[in-house]
Amino acid sequence: MGIQHLSYNPVEQGSETTGCWAASMSWWLGAVRKVKYSMTEIADMYWQYTNEPVGAATIGGLKDAGVIRLFSDTKWRIWQAWISRQEFKDGDVDSYLADSPTFISYYSPELKGAHMNVVVAKATSNGAYYIMDPSYKYFQVRKLNYYTERSKVVVLASSKPY
Repeated sequence: MGIQHLSYNPVEQGSETTGCWAASMSWWLGAVRKVKYSMTEIADMYWQYTNEPVGAATIGGLKDAGVIRLFSDTKWRIWQAWISRQEFKDGDVDSYLADSPTFISYYSPELKGAHMNVVVAKATSNGAYYIMDPSYKYFQVRKLNYYTERSKVVVLASSKPY
């Protein structure tokens, strides 16, 4: 499952680094739920959970409470798990990917804050995955230790119920 989602383009690029969560959600909804919401439409639904004031010109970064709210919103039918890097296993992602591409939220030292991507599908037998990272125009290929080496806690979310 998931490899067919690589044909769902374009990769939704964030207009600024803090809009990754809205870009990831927009891409995921189109690829998985087959509904189209723009980054701006999604950001407008959750602006109160960002670090930007009302009417700001940019999409603010989503606070932890906002991540919980975004993934808990019943209209999206998404389930989430907050996993410490010590407990994290590639098998966690593989289990979610059996049902749909999987959100992965983590701390990015390069961005000095949280960042959100979507793990789309397993890329190779050596443990690499296709990643929709809104910071790039094309899918990236990464191993999951990319995330656990950067973050104490990783958030996984997909349409698979746990």
